[in-house]
Amino acid sequence: GEIAAVKDISAEWRAAGAATADGVLSGARILVADDIADARELVALTLERHGARVETCAAGAAALAALDGAALDERFDLFICDIGMPGEDGYAIIKK
Repeated sequence: GEIAAVKDISAEWRAAGAATADGVLSGARILVADDIADARELVALTLERHGARVETCAAGAAALAALDGAALDERFDLFICDIGMPGEDGYAIIKK
């Protein structure tokens, strides 16, 4: 199924490790919000593979808290948000 395929890809990427990363995102801090754990992990692994430091959250409220709580020197460079999350959708979160 779909979840098994994502886990297989995740395992392959973990095994490949940093040696294959091109570092194009080296040092970038990225926040990823998605209520689907497998999708969230796949996006995070992809970004980390290219050198980013990634923080993830499963809900809009947690994303807003992470954005609001980030210290000045630890602000995120990029915020990636699923638009179809239950409760407060991605559009509402990004608007805030």
